[in-house]
Amino acid sequence: MKKWILFAAVFTLVMVGIFAFIGSQMSPDTNDANSEDISQSNAKFRWYTDLNSAISAAEKTNKQIFAVFTADWCPACVELESRTLSKPEVQKEMARKYIPVKIDVDSNPQPSSQYRIFSLPTMLIMDSNGNEIRRIEGYITANQLLSQL
Repeated sequence: MKKWILFAAVFTLVMVGIFAFIGSQMSPDTNDANSEDISQSNAKFRWYTDLNSAISAAEKTNKQIFAVFTADWCPACVELESRTLSKPEVQKEMARKYIPVKIDVDSNPQPSSQYRIFSLPTMLIMDSNGNEIRRIEGYITANQLLSQL
């Protein structure tokens, strides 16, 4: 019995360490009312954080919407952000074709309910009116994402 308690305590400490390390590798977000700048080297690329604002911008520009449903506590979401979405080639292609929006399911649960998001991360490609065209679930690499954009 004592071995299991010791194992559980060590396991918990290791997991806390892993999540702390992952969190320290992420750059801090800069928020404004509707978007966040996620790349110092690519200042033109900005994530919207409000789906209605993204739909409005998509209607004006006649672009599709690329929505990422995510959460801070989701390890696959953190990996997607740091290894895929932060890549300049991904951001360049996204900015060319889409209005990008990142939706935190904890702080903004309504869109995740509306679009029936059951796993994280989930990425949706939508038309300019917010109608789903394609769904991508789970972590994917930059090359895999580029092939689907």
